[in-house]
Amino acid sequence: MVFPFRDLIKGTQHYDNTQTALTDAKSACTAAGYRMWLPVVLWRGGESDATNVNYEPEMVTHHGNFNTDSKAITGQSSDIWMIMAAPSSFIDGNNKAVLAMLALHRNQPTKFVLSHPSYHLDYDIYTPLNSSDNDYVHLSVKGQQIDGEYFYRAFRKTVYGKTLGPIDADRQWCACGRDHHNPDDNP
Repeated sequence: MVFPFRDLIKGTQHYDNTQTALTDAKSACTAAGYRMWLPVVLWRGGESDATNVNYEPEMVTHHGNFNTDSKAITGQSSDIWMIMAAPSSFIDGNNKAVLAMLALHRNQPTKFVLSHPSYHLDYDIYTPLNSSDNDYVHLSVKGQQIDGEYFYRAFRKTVYGKTLGPIDADRQWCACGRDHHNPDDNP
């Protein structure tokens, strides 16, 4: 299910459920003799906010609230990164959330990391009596696997090394990672 951003912020049931889950996880860690540390949150969203012109400031507020509330539960002193995957921006050229994520990554690199675009992932989900939904919102199992690999790569680089992100993005093209030489090209 895809929720608009306003349904996930502080004061909503979804936000409260997340904080309750963190409290339960903290209790389980403490009972087992472990300390809890939450270095990052993986964020996959934006599909329902393609036209939301306030996505960037709302995300900054959300991160601040989540960071403060979650650190109070875990007891950690380090801030919590938000690693985001940009949604597929297929919705009639409305890509406010995608551009906001890119701006967050560029303007607040110690809080937000844009790990990868999503337009190239496999969205062909299969449901009973319907061989192909092709809704470009819900990832297939293969799409989820690839998505997880991108998130893992970003997690490792963010927590244990240098952060990474897109070089540039627009509606037609997104160049991510680093430049490389194609041996089939003439020098």
